[in-house]
Amino acid sequence: MLERKHKIIKGALFLFLGKLGNLVFSSLQLLLIPRILGPSSMGFYSYWISMYFIIGRILGLGGQQMAMKYIPELRIKNKTSIPSLVFKAASIKIPIFLVIIAGGFVFWAQDYPYFLITATAALLFSLNLLGESVLYSFNRMELYALIPIIRLASRIALVIILFHFLNQPGILGGIFGAPVLALILSVLLIIPIFPRKKTPLEKPFHQYFSFGFWVYLSVVLQGLILWSIPILAEFFGQSMETIGYFGVGVQICFSATLLIFFINQSMLPSLVEFQIKDQSKFRDSLRFSWKYTNIFLFPLVIGGYALAQPLIKFIIGKEYLAGTLIIKLFFPAIIFLSWIRFHTQILFVFEKKTTIFFTHVINLVVFLGIWFFFTKTGQVELAPLSLTLGAGVSYFYMLFHSLKLEMVKKYISYIFKPLTAASLMGLVVHVFKAHSFVKLLGVVILGALIYGLLLFAFKGLGKYDIKLFKEFVSGSKKSPKNK
Repeated sequence: MLERKHKIIKGALFLFLGKLGNLVFSSLQLLLIPRILGPSSMGFYSYWISMYFIIGRILGLGGQQMAMKYIPELRIKNKTSIPSLVFKAASIKIPIFLVIIAGGFVFWAQDYPYFLITATAALLFSLNLLGESVLYSFNRMELYALIPIIRLASRIALVIILFHFLNQPGILGGIFGAPVLALILSVLLIIPIFPRKKTPLEKPFHQYFSFGFWVYLSVVLQGLILWSIPILAEFFGQSMETIGYFGVGVQICFSATLLIFFINQSMLPSLVEFQIKDQSKFRDSLRFSWKYTNIFLFPLVIGGYALAQPLIKFIIGKEYLAGTLIIKLFFPAIIFLSWIRFHTQILFVFEKKTTIFFTHVINLVVFLGIWFFFTKTGQVELAPLSLTLGAGVSYFYMLFHSLKLEMVKKYISYIFKPLTAASLMGLVVHVFKAHSFVKLLGVVILGALIYGLLLFAFKGLGKYDIKLFKEFVSGSKKSPKNK
């Protein structure tokens, strides 16, 4: 029993480190690639990496959800049927892939070689994700956490190195090479744990496939909304420099939302188990998650918006200053996208998958409608607001359904206090002119101090939070053996 507990703690630690590593390399990608490529080549990169992620999500076909749901069960009941499940989950991707590359020949005829490379990379990426889920289902958490980091790190390195030698075609080489390396590594790691014998599945494959179908559709729509922005910008005739500005905005939005979700998940351990076994722990987890999500969310968004120009100049590169308005207008969307992720977890616990799906449908419809309005009226620099408005409308739809299931205690006060403190902080830091990186760093530190003091003054934080933080730090220092 004690050994199993240690194993769970060890697995959780690897997952934590994996998420942290992903966050670090996502930030590193944002800092390095735009600066090295420059706006025009960044536009090229943003266009094709967006295509890669969209096609990859389409080709997912619920494979990850299937593996994570059924492989643990099959390991106990019928281990030799696991290969059948995995091979079928992989093989159903091929017909969809053939349809996609046929469609690419029609719609991307002039850039078809680029499209074919990107679509093939996306297929390898989707197979790689399936392989990761197999490792997860066999409780190889250290390997499951490692592969995404290797894929992201290798993409950064390959894009930069190959761009230096081959210019823009080298960017595609980097996008293609990363999933190749990650897939090879996944296969090599899976072979030792995979059953050698293969027997048929006990029930028709479509019954396995039906699980997670709504989740799969939601994942596709969610990715389509964010990653379609550079593609839409190119479709409406924007220059590669402008597409590069949109690409930087998308990367900032994605990385910041990932950071907030990382904090959010850290506050919601064993949410499903709590909901079943202990309602009080379930509600406390939700309350703490909502509170600390907003405490970190608002200064990040408002501070980033207020300091957008010096941050772009000294962190991303002064070549992107012309796109400051486009980039900074992505920041408000981070709030609603983060809140959607929070309430998605509540709906998922209560198995409200269709509500999650329709949330993203509403988001997509509103997003596209407002995007077309801004671009048709010649206000393309305001187009990022379509992401905010789409996420905002869909969030209130999700909130309505979520609150019917579980009311988060102090919901409004946990918004109002950090929002007020962050807004006042934003007004202060906006006054200071950061003409150098050192001054920018000083303004950021000053802003953090002001925000913290205001939050304590408004009683958004208190002695209990300090005590909780100390307990967390002291608890994290103790090894499982000492416990």
